[in-house]
Amino acid sequence: MAPFGLLGTMVRAGIIAPLRPDKYLRIAAVARREGLSVTSGFGMSAQRCPNRPALVDELGTLTYRELDRRADALAAALQALPGETPEVLAIMCRNHRGFVESLIAANRIGADVLLLNTSFAGPALADVVNREGADAVIYDEEFTDSVDRALADKPDTTRIVGWTDHPEKHDTTVEKLLKKADATVVQFVRYEVGAGIEKKQDDFVGEVMAQVKAIKP
Repeated sequence: MAPFGLLGTMVRAGIIAPLRPDKYLRIAAVARREGLSVTSGFGMSAQRCPNRPALVDELGTLTYRELDRRADALAAALQALPGETPEVLAIMCRNHRGFVESLIAANRIGADVLLLNTSFAGPALADVVNREGADAVIYDEEFTDSVDRALADKPDTTRIVGWTDHPEKHDTTVEKLLKKADATVVQFVRYEVGAGIEKKQDDFVGEVMAQVKAIKP
C-alpha cells in the first residue's frame, strides 16, 4: 500500500486525528518501518501523543514515548545477544511492561512471537517450544521451574526474565538489558524472518519533504 493511501486508511479508521503536518509524516514513517501489526500502534502513539500514559503496572506509569524508547532499546539488545538475532521469541509473562515491551521489540526485529500459556506445565511447554523452534524465551520469575524443565535439552536457548522480585538471582532480565542500553533510542536493524537479508530502510520523511520542495513555485 502506498504511504499516502495508508495515511488515508488510518484517518478513516480514526487512528489519526487532526495533527500538525510533521506528526502525520512521523506516524507514516513508523507505519512504513513497522508495518501494520498488533504493536505498531505504540510507535504511532509515541509520535501522536508522546506524553500520555501508555501503560500502568506495579512499577508505575510509562508514557508512549518512554515505552517506545524502551522497546527500541530492547530490540537492539535482542539483536546484540550472543549468536544470531532470535527468529522465534517465546513469551511466558503476565500483564506488565516486560510483556508489552517484548511484543513490540519482537515485531521491530522481525521475529515471530510464540505466546505461551502461563498454565503450561513442563512437558506441555517443552512440546510447544520444541515444535515451534523458539530460540529465545522471555518469562516471569514465577515460571522459572517450568521453563528450566522445558529447556533441559535445549541449553543454547536464550533465557530472559521479564519480571522478577529478585534480579540479583538472574543473569539476564529485561530490565538489565534495558539498563545496559540506558533505555535510550538506539539503532537496530529489522530483518524479514528466515531471509537473513537486511531490510532496506527508506527515509520516508526525507522523500516526502523533497517532493514538497520540488513542487513549490
